[in-house]
Amino acid sequence: MTHWQFACAGGTGCGSPNWFALRWDHVEWETARLTVHRAKGSIDSTHPISGDELRDLQALRRTQETGCRFIFMNERRAQMTASGFRKMLSTVGAACGLPHVHPHMLRHSCGFCMADRREDVRVMQDWLGHANVQNTVRYTAMTPWRLDKAKAPE
Repeated sequence: MTHWQFACAGGTGCGSPNWFALRWDHVEWETARLTVHRAKGSIDSTHPISGDELRDLQALRRTQETGCRFIFMNERRAQMTASGFRKMLSTVGAACGLPHVHPHMLRHSCGFCMADRREDVRVMQDWLGHANVQNTVRYTAMTPWRLDKAKAPE
């Protein structure tokens, strides 16, 4: 698993069905953006790609055969599958001392990271592709700073 693959899986907040469907034509090289087409009634979004991520993507593309459509491929040069990704993530997690890692944890880590950075909840909703903001606010409910500016009634 490359650095960019891991960053993409967690950083875009993609669920695994969306992640495996990412294609090279979803990358806008000139504007450094990645369009994520989401499944399960979620909302599509376009994410900025940092300079480092763009360079990682370019390096990843150079390792693939010409004409390859999908960004994430397995060791047999076929499109990555949900099952294959789960197994790979489980192996990587165990090697890092995290024995029960599953793909949706990467999506949750993105949401909690954005909440910890105090991102606006509507920005988080768009980033994660949530159709309903109630799916987003659960990430902010557990942040320790959420009541810092609150004042008791007088």
